[in-house]
Amino acid sequence: MLEGLADLFETEIRTTCRRYDELAPQDPLIGIGLMCGDGISSFASYLLSASMLSAEAAADFRFNPLDWEPCSEIRELAEVNLLLQQVRIEVDDSNFPQYARRVFDSCIEALARLNLHDRYGSELFITMGGVDPTDLLEHEESRFVERVNRPATYEAWLRDYA
Repeated sequence: MLEGLADLFETEIRTTCRRYDELAPQDPLIGIGLMCGDGISSFASYLLSASMLSAEAAADFRFNPLDWEPCSEIRELAEVNLLLQQVRIEVDDSNFPQYARRVFDSCIEALARLNLHDRYGSELFITMGGVDPTDLLEHEESRFVERVNRPATYEAWLRDYA
């Protein structure tokens, strides 16, 4: 059902990063947020640049993509969203938790291949979660953040946001 989703995430995230690098080559990327609705049928990407993180920002600002200014030129994940809309499972379906886990695991696999911490540095924060998260999405986000970020970043996220 979700075959090829990791490949689509990899392609879309790579393209998003390339577009960001072209648009803001002198402004380091320090955050990537992939946010979805409760039904996990579409995602939008949010990016945080070093220039957007002011010294006066609240401690949790760095960890909340919904506070970041969206960059409309590069926030779509069209191919990922197309596949998810074709295979979506209703939230009240008994298979929904497994579906959610497979979507998040597909993105974790894609990010492992991309190794974005080598590209943008160890301080890069990456998250994937719900715009209005349910308990299930909060659990998957926590697992995701722990798996794809450096330990110090994960600990800061737990302290300042989670």
